[in-house]
Amino acid sequence: MSCRAGLLFLCLCTLGGLLSFSAAASGAGDQAQIVVFSRTGDCSGFILETLTGEVTGCRTVPYDNQGGVWSVAADGSMVGNGQNGPGSSAPVTLIRPDGQVVVLDSNPYDFNPSLSPDGSKVVFARLVPQKFQGTWPSDLYVINTDGSGLKEVAKGGDSQLDVPTFSPDGSSIAYSCQPTSAVDQAGVSEGCGPLPDGSYREFAAFRMNADGSDKRVILINQAFDSLAWSADGKWLAATSVVPCPCADGNWLGEVFVYHTDGSDLFNAGDPGDDVAALAAREVTTDAFGGDQAQFIAGSSGQLVYLRDVGCASDLGCTYMINIDGTNEHELALSDEGAQYGEIIPAVSGAGPPPFVNVMRVPVPAVRSLDYQAAKHRLQSAHLRVGKIRRRYSSRTPRNHVLRQYPYGGTSAHRTSRQAPHVNLTLSRGPRT
Repeated sequence: MSCRAGLLFLCLCTLGGLLSFSAAASGAGDQAQIVVFSRTGDCSGFILETLTGEVTGCRTVPYDNQGGVWSVAADGSMVGNGQNGPGSSAPVTLIRPDGQVVVLDSNPYDFNPSLSPDGSKVVFARLVPQKFQGTWPSDLYVINTDGSGLKEVAKGGDSQLDVPTFSPDGSSIAYSCQPTSAVDQAGVSEGCGPLPDGSYREFAAFRMNADGSDKRVILINQAFDSLAWSADGKWLAATSVVPCPCADGNWLGEVFVYHTDGSDLFNAGDPGDDVAALAAREVTTDAFGGDQAQFIAGSSGQLVYLRDVGCASDLGCTYMINIDGTNEHELALSDEGAQYGEIIPAVSGAGPPPFVNVMRVPVPAVRSLDYQAAKHRLQSAHLRVGKIRRRYSSRTPRNHVLRQYPYGGTSAHRTSRQAPHVNLTLSRGPRT
């Protein structure tokens, strides 16, 4: 099956090298590109090909930097560190479109670097060895691709921060937070937060500005193996957990899509509280699971993902699917490369929508509106209609709002995945 959410740490693919490519290679025209680890002796590095398996080129990578997780920008530059996940010893290395190799950061505790779409910045995670307690917590750093401006942008404390990913316009970074266990101690750290009510969780996804400001929890979840933005900046693809239909009763990873504005805070599920992710956000539902979901370059409606069972290759294979769950099919990639690769969205210029604090939601004024108009305005503000009372009024037309609570200009609150409500008093019209 897919990644088990019961594991404390992210499942890391070990195909020898995974990355994605959003710029059209020579001979590819405007077709979306995928880059996979080379299986042939003719290419020492990575194969570039279209989603129909047409090989368009080879990207040579120094031997010491092959393998691991790589990221590619729209200009064709690549960044990686030649290792998978925490504990790698290879430096964060940039390969420019002309083939020039540049070491951006040589700290041996760096891992999982990711390029901004325009190729100007790299974000990566760094373990904190002095806080090792069976597993290492980590922080996040950003550096310019000219080697300048190294800056810590997120501190994990006792938690491990991972899979940082830039938004399509480069203004925001999404990343995961998970616990680290302590040697000879029961339980795990709960350092992911704070949420707007001041509480913390074991597992969560955050969003922040690229300079590290305005950090917010946008999802409570377990087993994020990757986070991928849609081209319009409105959606985030991730692996969430659902009950596994297998005999061991474990949790199964499936592909979900969530809003990036924070309005799905409670919709990603929290297995620690026996809460599964919201079915309306689930994309893959065929019981084979799905990992490493990425939006197709320039798309906000189509995904590719890794299916590690139920296909011909023992190493997994690449499937494509619409975000509504339709048109699921395996891609016929070439035999010259690995059977899975990830696609990074192309530069779109579209920024993410504003944050929504779903525990303290601003309430719009709906007084004097008719009921349907008031209901629509509340739903647009991530609110729902609560109790409805009716009173006679000679001044307000029938079924128009006389009063509301909470009042317009104040805030409504919630402490669960259910949207907060606004109670309405509607006019019965004049007495007859």
